[in-house]
Amino acid sequence: MLFKKLIKIIVWVCLGLTLVCLLAFISLPTIVESQIEKRLPLFLNSNDVEFDIQKIGFFNTFVSKIRVGKGISIDSINIDYDIKKLPSIHLSKVTLSGLTLHASLDENNQIRIQGLEFPRTSKDQTGQFNFSGLSFLPEKIVLQNSKIILHTVDDEFLIPFDVLSTISSKDGKIVARTLVYPFGEKISTLVTYDINKGIELLKIEGKSFDLGHIDSFISKTTQKVQLKGPVDFVLETSSPQKKWNITVSQIGFVQPVETAIKNLSASLLIDPQKISASGTFGIFHSPLPVTFNARFSGTPSKSKGTISLRLKKGRIQHQKEALVFGNTKIISDIAADFTDTGKGLNSKWALTANHIRIKSGSIASSFPFAGVSGWFRLDKSNRPALGMTLKASDGKIISSEFKTKAAGINIEIPISYPNTKGKSYGKYSVPNISYNNQYKFSTKGKILQTDLKEFQVTGGVTFKTLPGLKTRFKSIIGFEKGLRASLDFKTNPVKLTDADIVKLIGQKVQAADIDMTVSARGQAGYSNHQLKTFMRIKVNDGEILMPDMKFTATGINTTVDFNDLLVPESVPGQILTIDAIEMDKIKINDAKVRFSIEDARTLLVENIRFKWCNGLVSTESIRIPQDNKTYSLNLHCDRLELAQLLKQMGAFHAEGTGTLNGRIPVIYSDGNISFDNGFLFSTPGSGGKIIIENSDMITAGIPMDNPQFAQLDLAQEALKEFEYKWAKLVFHTFEDTLYVNMELDGKPSNVLPFEYRKELGGFIRVDASSPGSHFQGIKLDVNLKLPFNEVMKFGNKIKSVFN
Repeated sequence: MLFKKLIKIIVWVCLGLTLVCLLAFISLPTIVESQIEKRLPLFLNSNDVEFDIQKIGFFNTFVSKIRVGKGISIDSINIDYDIKKLPSIHLSKVTLSGLTLHASLDENNQIRIQGLEFPRTSKDQTGQFNFSGLSFLPEKIVLQNSKIILHTVDDEFLIPFDVLSTISSKDGKIVARTLVYPFGEKISTLVTYDINKGIELLKIEGKSFDLGHIDSFISKTTQKVQLKGPVDFVLETSSPQKKWNITVSQIGFVQPVETAIKNLSASLLIDPQKISASGTFGIFHSPLPVTFNARFSGTPSKSKGTISLRLKKGRIQHQKEALVFGNTKIISDIAADFTDTGKGLNSKWALTANHIRIKSGSIASSFPFAGVSGWFRLDKSNRPALGMTLKASDGKIISSEFKTKAAGINIEIPISYPNTKGKSYGKYSVPNISYNNQYKFSTKGKILQTDLKEFQVTGGVTFKTLPGLKTRFKSIIGFEKGLRASLDFKTNPVKLTDADIVKLIGQKVQAADIDMTVSARGQAGYSNHQLKTFMRIKVNDGEILMPDMKFTATGINTTVDFNDLLVPESVPGQILTIDAIEMDKIKINDAKVRFSIEDARTLLVENIRFKWCNGLVSTESIRIPQDNKTYSLNLHCDRLELAQLLKQMGAFHAEGTGTLNGRIPVIYSDGNISFDNGFLFSTPGSGGKIIIENSDMITAGIPMDNPQFAQLDLAQEALKEFEYKWAKLVFHTFEDTLYVNMELDGKPSNVLPFEYRKELGGFIRVDASSPGSHFQGIKLDVNLKLPFNEVMKFGNKIKSVFN
């Protein structure tokens, strides 16, 4: 009986417990809903909430079709919890799937989510925060397949995101990890929040984010800026109101210049009065691999910092002009103070580069090293000022067009802006200059800036071949509207000898003693890519002596004006004068040659005039050299004294009066000088008198029994003193002999020791016992053979010069 009663009691107890559990299970949704409805107003600003609880268990509840006003909707919520005591529960994990938030920008450009307001923690009077809202939150909150729909004035953006939050009510901390997918890219965030201290860590990180997605936003505020390329970035802070650390791998620009900012690392310090920044970054330009680092600190109105730029190599080219350089480095210290007591911006900087090569047209130059250092100022009125010094060493310049080379160039040029009236001189030196691979020079001097884009160069040039030849010059170089340059120079008078001339022309000449004084002055100008030159050369007191030829020329003077030194080409009508020329017995005085140099190898002799035999000789023009190496020149003779002519030709030792006129054609061909049918004759009606002392040479070598002997004997006796009314000389050459035919029409001045013998049909010489004969008129015709070897030697000498 007792056992049966016990069984009944147990059955009723179990039934009661079952009913209690069933009632608790039935009331659980109500408990959960009441708790949710009780807590929702803490962070939602809407009472319009709809949701459907699909499943309720002792440890899990599944809710679907959640809607909070018009701004929030959730596909489902999976809630994991523990029921430790009624009516409260402990939420361990809440998983939201398909959360959709509608957001917009308010008047302060802050994102507001419709229907959602986060609880504001508040301190009580003891300084402690209220943890009531934090205790209700689950230990973990997971948001998956979520998205924010951001509404703007012009567009609508969809931003997917996922969230994993861990909440520790015991420690009072919240750790949230978020993955946001704007434009299909991924950005992760990590937040550690302490209820008492605030944010302990906020880190925003992106990998390979395409900057092209934000072009449309950038272009609205910044014109002509276009970004490109992936970027890795990290923004990290432990105190968002005071300090941020920023790291960016690179920011690529397409416009306005194709370049990129690389390895940006910066720190921002924020206080109510100012924002200061410091850090480093590099700038990379695709044609120029640049590494750029900068470090700044301060405020927009007052800051200081340093900038450094390094470039391993680079090339800049425009049409035919190119600049190549390597190992370039720029370092600059910058201090800016635009406060009321500040002076603006000040900077000291230096630029150095190695292996510099410049090519422009036919000019190429190279410098192993070049550098620029100086300062820059910008006052508070934005007025700039600049001062710098350009240095380069051991440079080379080659110009194929100008046939010029320069090596060992060292320059130091001070430059200032806008004040260019200072007297800060620079300097330069070029120890090795060559022209046409022949002439060697060196130069050094001073450089002075005379205007914004203009420099004055003064100095001297030494001709290494002739150390005694010194040149002083003054040059102006301008860069306004292209390169413009002018040059004035003047040399000191210098003595030149034949040895010096050999050095000048670079080859050996025939033996000749030369002595002359030479000086020069000139100008050169370069503008509009054209070079114009002028030079005047003076030769004074020149003398040439050829002992083996018995040739002497003294009193040589000339002034030659060159209007193009690159050809070179002279002005027409240049004058060369020679006081006296002697070659054996031939004597010429007051020679005057009018000429022009057409190029480096062509000489145009416009006219030659000289005094010979107390008369005047002139020629027409002739160009030297000729292609066939044959030169024809007519000597036009005016009033040559017959006696002097016979004497200098080596025919007779003659005295007397009377002059001759005519033409003597001279032909030079390959070292041979010849006369071709030259003739001289007296002016009709104007005779003269000739006295020949050595007339016996007419019969020299002719036998007395020769029929011509008597005639020649009479002629040589008559020429001892002969008064002529008319005279004519005809001569030509053959090999080394000059043939002269002399015709005279007149009478002997004295009685000749000749008598006419009828039986002989001619005159014979008689002794002193005979009265002789007085001739009233006689015509003499004499043929002479004269040696021409000295003239031939002179021709060979000319040949050696031409060759």
